[in-house]
Amino acid sequence: MTHITTTGIIMQEASSTEEWELMSDIEHMLDTMKWPNRLTRTKIGTHPDRKAFVLGKAFQYDRATELVESRFNVMYPELHAALKRLMRLHDPGFRFNCIQLNANVECEPHLDFNNCGMSYGLALGKFTGGGIVIYPNAKSKADANDPEKMKGALPYRNKRRWVYYNGATTLHASLPVTSGTRYALIFFERRRPCVRSSPKKRKKTWSHRKKRSNQRWRSRH
Repeated sequence: MTHITTTGIIMQEASSTEEWELMSDIEHMLDTMKWPNRLTRTKIGTHPDRKAFVLGKAFQYDRATELVESRFNVMYPELHAALKRLMRLHDPGFRFNCIQLNANVECEPHLDFNNCGMSYGLALGKFTGGGIVIYPNAKSKADANDPEKMKGALPYRNKRRWVYYNGATTLHASLPVTSGTRYALIFFERRRPCVRSSPKKRKKTWSHRKKRSNQRWRSRH
């Protein structure tokens, strides 16, 4: 069943018994596996049990113009395969190359600038609280500092329900979990990274500029 909200956010139930049962299998995997320690990540809240990693494509700074396979793909191949199968069951035509996995992550209001097109969000686990909150009056990250534009926040409880939204244009955040563990799964297509100079190239460029500056100084004196 599909529910279209007043903000255009689409809420969807599991489309089949097979999809529902696969959600249970994935939930069991998430409960019993050893999650990578990612507490060094910023902007994912302060919950003591917070964890996060990505499957599919990822950024790699020494290959700045490419998307590379996440190192977690080989660590969790069964989970990765199950998640891709879950999306094929729910929406076979949906294009994605990334799956973000969060456990008890509490995100502040933000836009996902690296996302391309629509995203699907799904929550699994045994928990209370949590959910996605949308700010329909806010149009940019800067609006998060404007109390008037942050009024009218709309929470969506998506436990075992799909939320279809545009994370790049819709300011959104996550609500705190009050008990248990909430797994948030976000399926999306990651945008190809912009060209960025490597640290080695930046160092060379700085040295070159300094050398030219010294040459100009000597020519004047």
